Amino acid sequence: MLDLAKTIWEVGKEIFGIRGDLQKAQRDRRDRLANYFSELAELIESVSASLKIKQYPHGSCAQLHTLAQLMQKTLRGLVESGQAREFQDRLMRVWEIEQLFSQLQSKSDSVVRKRLIELDEAAGFFRATAAHLRVV
Repeated sequence: MLDLAKTIWEVGKEIFGIRGDLQKAQRDRRDRLANYFSELAELIESVSASLKIKQYPHGSCAQLHTLAQLMQKTLRGLVESGQAREFQDRLMRVWEIEQLFSQLQSKSDSVVRKRLIELDEAAGFFRATAAHLRVV
C-alpha cells in the first residue's frame, strides 16, 4: 500500500530542494509559483488538522487532484520536463488523500503521530518554498 503521507513529504522536500531553479523565473511567475505552493501547503495543513481531530477531510481529494494536474504546467520551463512530470505523477498517485483517514484508523498512536508529522513537514516544505519565491 502506498504511504500517502510519506510520498507527499518526499515531493515537498524535493520541491524545496529545487527552489534555486524556481527563483530564476520572472517576478510575476515567481508570485504565481508561490501562490501555487501556498495552496498545496494550505490543503495539506487542512487535511492534517482534520485528521488530528479524527475528522474526515471532505473535498481534499478533488482539490489535490486539481493541484496535481497543474504541477507540470506550473513548473514548465523552470525544471526539466521529466522532473516536472515526475512530481506531477507522484502527486497524482496520492491525490486520494482522504484515504489517510481510513488508513490511520487501524494504526497505533505512534504511527498516526508520525504520519501527521510528515504531513505537517510536507506543508512546511511547500510553504517555505512559497516564502522563498516571494522574497528573492
